Amino acid sequence: MRRRYLAFVAIGMLVVPGAALASAPTKQQYISKGDALCKRGNAKASGYESQAQKLIAHQPSTTAELKPWATKLSKVIEEDVRMRRTGLQSLRALTAPAGDHLTVTHIWNAFASEVTDLQTFATQLEDFKFSSLKASDQRADNAKTKYDGLAQRFGFKVCGQPTN
Repeated sequence: MRRRYLAFVAIGMLVVPGAALASAPTKQQYISKGDALCKRGNAKASGYESQAQKLIAHQPSTTAELKPWATKLSKVIEEDVRMRRTGLQSLRALTAPAGDHLTVTHIWNAFASEVTDLQTFATQLEDFKFSSLKASDQRADNAKTKYDGLAQRFGFKVCGQPTN
């Protein structure tokens, strides 16, 4: 009886890893699913970026107009951040290809850093901390550059590309 139990355990150990590998997508399948999510997210991000560019193009000419303008711009950025966080959750929920879990974790962590830096920028803008904006903007740009490079090297065709 004991030998039969051990045989079932040994067979189970062989079957379970095989089943796990069978459910993991290929790298190409993963890229296709990720790119589809990024395509939807990029379309939304383009809308937010367009709104932000319109506000930036019409900066206030008086200090009385500055606070409402900064609040509007920060709200647009915050909406963009919320959308990106939702997209990031969807991307992280995808099952990574066998052997690529660490690589995709690095990609999505870089994307998360960019999103966090954008949120910091929006908060500083709304709080009128203009002296900190340049540093926050630079951190967001650096995080985006890192994310773009990682995503492109992995093979993504949409993720890690400019949104407009």
